[in-house]
Amino acid sequence: ENHDIIRYHGFIDELIVSADPEHRWQGLISGARKTNESRQLLFYKMEGQVQRSLSRKATQLGGNAVIGYRFEIDFEGSHGVIARGYGTA
Repeated sequence: ENHDIIRYHGFIDELIVSADPEHRWQGLISGARKTNESRQLLFYKMEGQVQRSLSRKATQLGGNAVIGYRFEIDFEGSHGVIARGYGTA
């Protein structure tokens, strides 16, 4: 089903920072598989948080969709894992 874009409300973005489970001292004890599973679960949860936040921001601006959504994960050493999401409402 086709939908027409009536109006663009603007650029929206969200940034979330979390500790990296792979750099915790427990990771040295529990092994690579366990820390990898923890990291993958963290990425999944962070993307969900970013998506919900962008949806709220789009709604607050009067929009009903996010166009051109992008999600990126960066590792910033001592800052941990940084999840960024952005798009146009």
